[in-house]
Amino acid sequence: MYKLIILLCTLWIPFLSHACSVKLLPDSDDFDKYSSIFTGEVIGIQLTEYEKRRLEVLHGGDKYQRGFSSQTLEHEITILVHKALTGNQAKKVTIKVSGCSVQIPSMYSNGIFFQTGKGLTIPIYNSEGQYYSELLFKVGRYIGLKKRDEYKR
Repeated sequence: MYKLIILLCTLWIPFLSHACSVKLLPDSDDFDKYSSIFTGEVIGIQLTEYEKRRLEVLHGGDKYQRGFSSQTLEHEITILVHKALTGNQAKKVTIKVSGCSVQIPSMYSNGIFFQTGKGLTIPIYNSEGQYYSELLFKVGRYIGLKKRDEYKR
């Protein structure tokens, strides 16, 4: 019996190591690390990675859709920028998003977007409820304190 349990555990450990267990979130204790933080509205969604994999299945590729995981597949989002909170931002941007438990938005979703200098964008949408509200408050406080410090100089 113990041998069976050990065998099952051995087989499951590699599977679990590939699973997403933690949602990708912005670091709310250090907003300086982001090259740009902005709010905006989703006006376009292209499920690029899903489309690629489905086409492979539909046209003679992998019959069992292997390769899908708990990680959100890469997708492109076109956003009308409402306000650049930090950094410079165009009026309309298209970004690529993927990662652990990243929500795929619906059209017209509002969000706050955190961009690193390395091309990673972390979106948090208004549908994420209290976390979205808390982040808006924290970013607002951060910007207010930064402006206050600049004014004192």
